[in-house]
Amino acid sequence: MVRLVWLLWLLSLPLGAAPLRIGGTLEPPLRYLDPQGRPAGLDVEVIRTLLGRMGVDNHIQLVTSSARLMREAKLGHFDMLLTLSKDPSRLALLSYPQQAHLQIGWYFFVRKEDKARLRFHDYQDLKPWRIGLTQDYVYTPAFLAAVNQPGFRLQTITQNRLQLPKLLAGHIDIVPLNQITALAQIQAQGWQDRLDYLTPPLTRQPYYNPLVLASPYPDKPALLRRYDAELSQMIQDGSLAALYRRYQLTEALP
Repeated sequence: MVRLVWLLWLLSLPLGAAPLRIGGTLEPPLRYLDPQGRPAGLDVEVIRTLLGRMGVDNHIQLVTSSARLMREAKLGHFDMLLTLSKDPSRLALLSYPQQAHLQIGWYFFVRKEDKARLRFHDYQDLKPWRIGLTQDYVYTPAFLAAVNQPGFRLQTITQNRLQLPKLLAGHIDIVPLNQITALAQIQAQGWQDRLDYLTPPLTRQPYYNPLVLASPYPDKPALLRRYDAELSQMIQDGSLAALYRRYQLTEALP
C-alpha cells in the first residue's frame, strides 16, 4: 500500500518537477568531491549558479571514468553532462548548447628528463614514443588519424587520472592532457620537478554542458534555449568571470 501511494505521488508531480540529473567525471580543480563527499569545483559552481538563476533544481553525480559516464548517458541515467568538447561522434547521444562556458588547452605531457630529446612539430615526431590515450575521450581528428597509422604505439586506459602515474612509472612516454587538470594533479602530488609539457599545444577547445538525448527530462530544446540565454547574461554581467577569478582560472574563460 505504501509503495502504491508513493507511485501515485510520483505520477502526480508536474513535468519538470524532478531534479535535472547531471553527470561528470572527477577532474580537479574543475570537478572533485569535497571532504564531505559533495561535488565541488569550478564546473560545479558554474552549472549550479546558472541553473539556480534559471530556477532549475538539479542533482550532480561525479564518476571515475569517461567510459562509465557515456555508458550511463546512453541508458538515459543522466539528463546533462558536464564540460565536454563538441564532436560529430557525440551528436547521436548529446544535444549541445550554442554557448561554451570554458576553453582548455591540451598539451603533450612528458617526463622532464626526456623533454630535451622529445619534440612536437609534426605528429610523425611522436612515432618513436609510447603514447597514452584515455577511452571515450575526444581527441582532434588530425591527431587520431596520425597515431592510428602503422608504427605508432598506443596504450589506452579508462581513467584519465592514472595517465600521469603511468608516465612517471615509465609505462608510456608522452600523453595528451588538458592543461588545467594535469597541472593541478602535478602540483597536488608534488611532481613539479619530474613532469613537464611540450609546446605548442595539441589544441585549444571550447567546452559545453550538453543535454542527453536519451533522458526523459521534458522539453529539452526549451531548456537549452534558456540555458544559452542565461549563460550569455552571466558573461555580460561579469558573474561568470567572477567564478573563474575565485579559482584563478581566468585564462579558461570562453
